[in-house]
Amino acid sequence: LSSARPGSIDEIAVFGASGTAGDGILKAALADPTVDTIHVVTRRATPRIEAGVASSKVIMTKHLDYLDYSALQDQLRDVQAVYWALGASSRNVDDETYSIIHVNFPVQFVKEWLRVSRRSNISFHYLSSSDISEDSSMYWAREKVRAEKELFALAEGTKLDVIAYRPDYIGPTEED
Repeated sequence: LSSARPGSIDEIAVFGASGTAGDGILKAALADPTVDTIHVVTRRATPRIEAGVASSKVIMTKHLDYLDYSALQDQLRDVQAVYWALGASSRNVDDETYSIIHVNFPVQFVKEWLRVSRRSNISFHYLSSSDISEDSSMYWAREKVRAEKELFALAEGTKLDVIAYRPDYIGPTEED
């Protein structure tokens, strides 16, 4: 795991750790000896999250309202990097819900995190998607671009670096 700025990252947060991509991020963070604390913000626990809690490396917070982060302020103050893998397939939700999940949730989070963070350099790692464009005929592809643009705009002139990853596909592994 890394940030756009050099140096070790000792405290991170992972959103979406109960999904395929977030679980992979959590697995890497658990194996990284430079990461001391992993805040997992989730709607539900998984075996990997529970194992991380048992190891004392993971602090799990069950959270349901992803437009309100006031209950998370104290634990987010010292987080250096956030890995955002929270999402839903456009096949499983209507357009309005997709926009709320993929644009409003991360934008609202970043606004709150910027307000409460005590760190001098922080990074937000946004899991986006490949083949996205403002001109796409696919609503979800236009919304991913909108999310990236809004996140980059929030970071402009601040202590925040936003990194958008654009994978083609993330598939499950054979491990339990």
